[in-house]
Amino acid sequence: MKSFPLYLSLENRPVLVIGGGPAALAKARLVLGAGADVSLVAPEIAVETRNALAGEARLIERGPVIADIEAAALVFIAEADPAEAERWAEAARIAGVLVNAVDRPELCDFTTPSIVDRGKVTVAISTDGAAPVLARRLRADIEALLPSRIGALAAFAGRY
Repeated sequence: MKSFPLYLSLENRPVLVIGGGPAALAKARLVLGAGADVSLVAPEIAVETRNALAGEARLIERGPVIADIEAAALVFIAEADPAEAERWAEAARIAGVLVNAVDRPELCDFTTPSIVDRGKVTVAISTDGAAPVLARRLRADIEALLPSRIGALAAFAGRY
């Protein structure tokens, strides 16, 4: 095991997403689902991203600044320019903030697994970034095995 698996509470915690396109939208949706307080910053935010996140996240149409990173508990970089991704990953490390750079495993302090979400039952599948297609296939297999209401059963059990 190269990486330590961990479930992190993001409820009301500040998460920064750098980027304005589809990858940034996917990361923002992921952490919004965990209750994070999301700020998305990019010089240009795609219309689809803007529409999907309106009222859900702070959308800041400008380049990121160090203060954005210093205010975050986690940073996701969904920036196409490799030099910019490296720059902001280094800034996050200097600030002591964990960073994930989409499709740039060498810049990541953590990875996001494939997730099966059934409410109180969550299954995370990781290949440490080595085989994302395999992780997605395993997720599909597990989704097919788990009853859709298994989370409700776990919530019921938790009450007793």
